[in-house]
Amino acid sequence: MLRIRLAGYRLVSQLFIGAAMILAGATASAADHPLPTDDKFKHLGVASCAGSSCHGSASPLEDSTVLQNEFVTWKREDAHSKAYDILLGKQSKRIARNLGLDQPAHEHPDCLICHSDYVKDASRQGKRYKKEDGVGCESCHGGAERWLGLHVSGATHEENVKAGMYPTDEPAARAKLCLSCHLGNKDRVITHRIMGAGHPRLSFELDTFTIIEPAHFSVDDDYKERKGVHTAARTWAVGQISASVTFLDALVSTPHKGLFPELVFFDCQACHHPMSYSVLEKHPGRAWQPRSTNGLGPGVVRLNDSNLLMLSAIAQGVSKDMSKQIRKAVRAMHLATGSGWKATKKAAQHIRALVIELNGRLPANLDAAAIQAMLSGVMSDGIHGQHRDYAAAEQGFLALDSLLSSLEVDGAITGSHSDRMRAAMDKLYMTLRTHEKGYRPSKDGYRPYEDDKDVYKAGNYVAAMKQLAAAFSR
Repeated sequence: MLRIRLAGYRLVSQLFIGAAMILAGATASAADHPLPTDDKFKHLGVASCAGSSCHGSASPLEDSTVLQNEFVTWKREDAHSKAYDILLGKQSKRIARNLGLDQPAHEHPDCLICHSDYVKDASRQGKRYKKEDGVGCESCHGGAERWLGLHVSGATHEENVKAGMYPTDEPAARAKLCLSCHLGNKDRVITHRIMGAGHPRLSFELDTFTIIEPAHFSVDDDYKERKGVHTAARTWAVGQISASVTFLDALVSTPHKGLFPELVFFDCQACHHPMSYSVLEKHPGRAWQPRSTNGLGPGVVRLNDSNLLMLSAIAQGVSKDMSKQIRKAVRAMHLATGSGWKATKKAAQHIRALVIELNGRLPANLDAAAIQAMLSGVMSDGIHGQHRDYAAAEQGFLALDSLLSSLEVDGAITGSHSDRMRAAMDKLYMTLRTHEKGYRPSKDGYRPYEDDKDVYKAGNYVAAMKQLAAAFSR
């Protein structure tokens, strides 16, 4: 996830220059627009969009409101086009075998729902529909049965959305869509059992995911007029709010089975960390360390609050009092886990109410002062050890990148100041570049740290964050 985050990488982000805008016209909101997997329309298949006069041109066309090579970009550059093929690989076969599935991965609904344009009902499958196409056009844009004709005839974006096209241009709607697979939701919980069977860890940050998605559109004057644009900072904030609500809803609605709760909602590294005395004696920083934002002692399995931690920073740009309320509420939820499920659920619902309030108070246009307050909030948490776990550190870094990019675009940070910040960001990135490799069982036995440089060290992250803060304050 972090591989693209070196200085100078944000080539696509420069397309998003301009003030954040609320879309003109009454487009469907994320709340009342069903996900493409749940819509009621026929999915006509990728081939319906791939004609050379539609979106199948080999190269972008001049004097066109759309590039018209969108299919080619998806096919050649977008990993979504290979999502189904992953299910045919050795790792997917192993996961299916470990889970004891009654079907192979490439046929099982639990796998297909995120690795294809999953349409269970055959009556909603058009003649050219193929699950083998992977995550295709209608996986994101919705079943084209009603809107395809309008789309071809030159209807407005608003008209297309009313006919069933999913509004991916809206950050909240896009977050809801991406989260359904990249984190899961209350109806689609990606369980700890799936992780244990071999599935990679999931994480999500909307602005980052938007940037690394191969662009099959150009944000020109026509695009801005039809759809508006959103700054990196606001996209990040909306994504964190959406991820937090999704997490909390899934947490309170997922039934507990057996002795343990659903462990996917907990921080992986609360359990998956070195326990060898020789390792901890040499590197005491890898042992348990206190965090004021959860108030928990050692040996307590803690909820994954990596997205929730970002909320107090977002609130810094809205209301310092609200930031304090959110921080207090998150801590209370952590402490409630020691009192039982009923107390935890009540605490989670309280946080959710605060998040909804925060969302309602988030300005459409985030000015430089608000963004700087958010940036300072993230840096302060990082410096004071609140990003000690890798998942939180990952979110902290990505948050800073989005916020810094917005300040650069707005001209609030320029020249040598920007250069110093980017150099410091590079150093922060280097503390995260190898992902979390602390737990590495091998055929030769348990070797938690084969290569010391491969390990995320919270101390290095804190030191790099201090350098970033110093560069920011100059």
